[in-house]
Amino acid sequence: MYLIQIQRIPNIETLRRETNAWEEQRNQQKSKIDWRFAASDARVKFQRLYPNLHLS
Repeated sequence: MYLIQIQRIPNIETLRRETNAWEEQRNQQKSKIDWRFAASDARVKFQRLYPNLHLS
């Protein structure tokens, strides 16, 4: 888990440098993300992509 520091990034070059360093560290650690969630949560999140079909 990461401790997020609140700081202002003064310019785009610094932002890129900080982001690249963070990405490199995450890649070296082979960090993973758990994208799983319940079907009911998926229905809410993706409602506009998968509308309800009513069959008669």
